Amino acid sequence: MFQLARRTLRYRWGGYVATFIGMFFCSMMLVAAGGMMETGLRQTVLPQRLAGADVVVAGDPRYILADNPVGALNEHVQIDRDLVTRLAAIPGVKTAIPDVAFDTFVLRDGRPVDTEAHGRDWGSAVLSPYSIGAGAAPQRAGEVALDTDTARRIGASTGDTIKIGAHGAVGDFTVTGIVAPAQPTTERSIFFTAPDVQRLARDPARVDTISLVAQPGTGAAALGAKASAAVGAPGIAVLTGDDRGNAEFPSSLEVHDLILIAGIFVALSLVAGLLAVASTLSLVASNREREIAVLRAIGATPWQTRRMILAEALVVSLLATTLSVLPGWFVGEFLYRMVVRIGVAPEELSYERGWVLPVIAYVLAVATSLGAGLIAGKRALRARPTAAMAGTDAVVKRAGWVRRIIGLVLFAYSGGLVFVALNLVTGPFIAGPANWAAILFALGVMLLGRDITRVLVAVLTPPLRRLSSVSGYLAALNARARVPQLAAVITPIMLMTSVATATTYVITTEAASINIYTESLAGNVIIKAPPGGFGPEALPRVREVAGVGAASEFTASAGFVDDPPDPRAGADLGGWQFKGFTADAAEKVGAATMTSGSLTQLQGDTVVINDVYSKELKRGVGDTITLRLGDNSRVNVKIVGLMSEKVSFESIILPIDLLSKHTTAGLPLYILAAPQPGTSVAQLSAALSGVVAAFPGAQIVDRQTLRGSFEHHLGAEELVNYLFLALLMGFIAISVINTLFLATGHRRREFGLQRLIGATRRQVLRMTAVEGALTALIGIGLGALIAPLAFVTFALGRTGKLVPAGSPLIFLLIAGAAAVLTLGGTLVAVLRTLRNRPLEAALPT
Repeated sequence: MFQLARRTLRYRWGGYVATFIGMFFCSMMLVAAGGMMETGLRQTVLPQRLAGADVVVAGDPRYILADNPVGALNEHVQIDRDLVTRLAAIPGVKTAIPDVAFDTFVLRDGRPVDTEAHGRDWGSAVLSPYSIGAGAAPQRAGEVALDTDTARRIGASTGDTIKIGAHGAVGDFTVTGIVAPAQPTTERSIFFTAPDVQRLARDPARVDTISLVAQPGTGAAALGAKASAAVGAPGIAVLTGDDRGNAEFPSSLEVHDLILIAGIFVALSLVAGLLAVASTLSLVASNREREIAVLRAIGATPWQTRRMILAEALVVSLLATTLSVLPGWFVGEFLYRMVVRIGVAPEELSYERGWVLPVIAYVLAVATSLGAGLIAGKRALRARPTAAMAGTDAVVKRAGWVRRIIGLVLFAYSGGLVFVALNLVTGPFIAGPANWAAILFALGVMLLGRDITRVLVAVLTPPLRRLSSVSGYLAALNARARVPQLAAVITPIMLMTSVATATTYVITTEAASINIYTESLAGNVIIKAPPGGFGPEALPRVREVAGVGAASEFTASAGFVDDPPDPRAGADLGGWQFKGFTADAAEKVGAATMTSGSLTQLQGDTVVINDVYSKELKRGVGDTITLRLGDNSRVNVKIVGLMSEKVSFESIILPIDLLSKHTTAGLPLYILAAPQPGTSVAQLSAALSGVVAAFPGAQIVDRQTLRGSFEHHLGAEELVNYLFLALLMGFIAISVINTLFLATGHRRREFGLQRLIGATRRQVLRMTAVEGALTALIGIGLGALIAPLAFVTFALGRTGKLVPAGSPLIFLLIAGAAAVLTLGGTLVAVLRTLRNRPLEAALPT
């Protein structure tokens, strides 16, 4: 059978070019997504500064939720410094070296010139190791050593005195040395002496990591086992080998977005590939009905002819998939670098180019082509040999009952997912069932495509005849006679319109929804702290300014409810949104709308929660709950108030002193100043400019900057979604062009006969242009019907509004692009077919 398929392809390769191109891009996208998924699953991060350590002990940034999903703690998890002594006493440990990092900024002429270097203890420099290139190591308080990159950026050399800010303070430091790491590092460092680190770090009693250097003859694995036994406490990770990099770069463990993106990419690639390849194979099989009928007439069984079609599809798919593996690897790495560039994945995470997931992608691509071949070959085998040999065009048949039943089941499942999105999930997770509701509905439309197309053609052709005279009349007759071919062309156009519209409006709605977190704070002047946060003297200085009605420190974090068990399982894998305010001013700056209790009682270990959530939690004012803060600290807090919030935007409010000391900065990151009556925000902003200038690195910002504190709830970055959407639309566009060329190429004899009886090239073009317009209208119309299942459902569940965020021009641009693609592809394909002389074209093939 494969030999027959190979011989057939030698003479009919033109019809399979479209299938080859579709399978090539489908497989390439699957391999690319597989590489990103493997990267996220392996989480390989090579150590840099800590490369000299055999074992690294660090805080575990993971949080185990109910039913074992893993949440992420969004602050740096530290461990007790007292562990250094205990670990140093383990047999086989040569030395135990603590390491702690804190944000710094370098000032020149009162302005920050470098805000990216981290402050560290010079004692940890031995781990890389760093070598002194110029000068000497810092020995006393007030002395620092700069790495070569930092020194170059700020233009400093040994002996210079520079101003460095950290942890709410600014001081003068003398540069004693310029140092270089043994291997390149992605983070830059400023090395301080131990007394300065104790003063500038957020908590002198805690460290980020403890690195163990083994004595000669002691293996890392054995030492790691001893360290685990010595630690004996939950929330602490003992790491060896490549896992040491996870301690140095904790964000490398936050890869659920990368895995989610890769998974969605795989699903969309499979769906788009199945539909697009099935469309092209359907046209190929339909165009060969007479050939298949001859085979049937001379004794071939239906199963033999189906095997031939499947063998042809398999040969094409194997060739296309094999050729796509190498480009898929490079495309996957390119996409991963784009993901890293916009912050969804850490740059320290090593891209994995393994063979397991590409092989799985290879198998999936081949299976997709076989599935498409089964779908495509079924209709051609139904035609009776005598009937199929009587004409040149496909025999019009309605969809079978199996297809109809499956299509109706998919419609029902789609409706069920809409119910789930509106009632059973909250937040960004609404996008999942909403998008899949649209995908399943699109699959149902595809299965019932011929029936739907037949109905729409019957409705649209009468006005088409009246509007376009002879061209419209001929186009209407062709549309009625070629419903299966028309349905095959409509499918990718429908997909393009629905997927692009739904995805774009979901992205714009989610991005706009973040503003809801900060809309109650919009009436304030927002002052952003320099790196490291505001010291305790900043708030009193702001309150002294004339025109300030109230001022509150503010910071945002995320965490979980430990006890009682959280019925919402942490709201999402990133945890609950935690907000910290100053108690006496929280209500005046718009922190919350209270339904019980008061924000002024927000003192000490207290909390204000959502009134609806309090009923779910079965705890009210006066009760105590246990929170897991972002640095993995556990704290018992008393509920002192309940507040009303919009659904999907619930938060938990804590005292600023309690929340800020459990963040990576350790200090408040914002001050919100509410104007007095009669003073505008602009006037107050001008009045505060002098005070802000007294804190180098601080600045007055707008609400858009403040919303950055909440954007971890966006999940996958919108730019990544746009990138993947562009790639998917490119794939679907190729499918549209392929299908149009295939469908039009089969009409070579029809166009030749029309020209022989007097039709001009222009008249043929006009007729096919009307057909293209009808095809575009139906495809865009069906896509416009499907897309709201995703974006309206998402908007209702996320914001409570029927209309999503985003301009109507978005849909008009998408519809216009689909129309131009359809009409342009149709006319180009027809012009290519009309290059043949009429007599040659009219001869039977």
